[in-house]
Formats: sequence, C-alpha cells, structure tokens
Amino acid sequence: MVFSQRQFEEVMGETRAIFKNREVFTMDYLPEIYKYRDQQLKKMVAFSKNIKEGLAPHHMILTGSFATGKTSATKKFFQLLEENFNDTVQCVHINCQFDKTEHNVLSEIYSKISSAKKSYDKHSSSKVFDKIMEELMLQDKILIIALDDYNLIQTNEELNSLLYKLLRAHEKYDNIKISVFLISNNEEFFAFNPTISTVFDPISIYFDPYTHSQTYDILKQRCQAGFIKGAINKEVLMKVTDYTRDQGDLRDGIHMLAHAGEKAEIHGYNEIRTDCLF
Repeated sequence: MVFSQRQFEEVMGETRAIFKNREVFTMDYLPEIYKYRDQQLKKMVAFSKNIKEGLAPHHMILTGSFATGKTSATKKFFQLLEENFNDTVQCVHINCQFDKTEHNVLSEIYSKISSAKKSYDKHSSSKVFDKIMEELMLQDKILIIALDDYNLIQTNEELNSLLYKLLRAHEKYDNIKISVFLISNNEEFFAFNPTISTVFDPISIYFDPYTHSQTYDILKQRCQAGFIKGAINKEVLMKVTDYTRDQGDLRDGIHMLAHAGEKAEIHGYNEIRTDCLF
C-alpha cells in the first residue's frame, strides 16, 4: 500500500500527548532554577565582582568529570552576567570539540561579538585577533571567553599561542579587558609555556559528581518542565536514574527521557512505561 498524502497529514497533525516542552530535553536547555551548583556559581560570582568597577573577572578553570554541570553552570553564569551587565560585558562560549584551532576559535569569537559572518580562511589568525580588538574597543566592553574542552585544541603550540594573545592583549591595546575561563574533564593543567604561566593565575572551581538523589531530582525537574502532568511515575523515573548513574553521565538520562517520551507517543500511551526505556 502506498503511503498517501492524507496519511502523511494525519500523522503530522497528531497532537502530542506526552511532551509539554520538547526543548527541555536538549543539551542547550538552561533551567530557571539551577540546582546543586550553588557553591560553584557563588564562587564564580564572588571572583567577578570587579565588573562593578569596570574590570575583568579573575581567570578561572572549571574541572570535574563528565556531565557534572560545568558547561551549564558557565552558560547560566554568562546569562546572569549579560542580564545584569549588558552594557559592560560580552560573554562568548566556545566549544573546542568543534573549534580546535587557534584560527577557528578566534573566528568564532569575532563572529559572536560582531555582525560579521564566521570565516575560517579569509584572514590570518593575527588579523582576526586585531579585528576582535577593534570591535572590543568600539563596544568598550569586557570580553569573557569560556574555552570548553580547551584541552582538545589541536596542539599545545596553538593553545599557548591563543592564550598568549588573549591574556596579554592589554599590553598591546589600550583599555582591553579580557577574562578567560578554561573548562575541562581533565583536572591537570596542560603544558602552558612560561609566557602564559606568568599572567594566567586562575581561580580553580571543582564540580563534584552528582549523587543518586541529586540525579533523580534533576531528572524529575526536567520531567516536570518537559512532560505533561502524570506522564511519568516514580518507579520509571527511578529506573532512568539508576541507568544514568551506571553510565556516569547525566546527559544519558536526559536523552533516555526524550526517547522514552517519543516511544510512548508513537505507541499511543498516555504515560511513559518501562518498555519505552530501552
């Protein structure tokens, strides 16, 4: 039997019975109430008070195992900074899993602080850096850069060159204020050369693994925000929590909830059942 246009429209038009907000189960979602990372966020705020005086925050390095909230906490912190100091700061988060070279990182920074489109080939790294500095001087803002998974930068030479430019920019350009946040699952510092070490004295912030009860509570919060009321019960959510803890990655639990919700809808269930989980 040929699948018809009418059948296509019927399936496409079916009302979702499980999801209230599908975006809640994406990795970019930031909950309004951010749980169990209060101490880390308080420390980040405490060492950023210089902003009130027009100065850059302290450099920071955020470490901890996979899926312990380092990226989300940084994005939440940047969100709060931009909401409260919109005329003062410009925050840029770079995922070094995708931007692994000095040139790519600088191109991404420039595209995010300006209206220019990202360009990998048009200019040299030095020229892109100069354009970033020109934009910052024009805006008269503090630049706060988070290099997420910074250890994935292609080579130590490129990482050192990038950090040298960012950390010592104020020596070449007047009124340039830059703060660098490094994020990594590896708790050890990488091979910074002496020209970096002399100017990079970061505040260290550690993200400990979530406990079982914290994992359950975080996943429950996602369910309350993303599913309709009654879509998942405690027993099923506990199974998702157990699986998440076994995997050691909160993202696995969030993905599982999203897939389970989709399976429940496909089967026409009005709640997520155990057979939707695996």
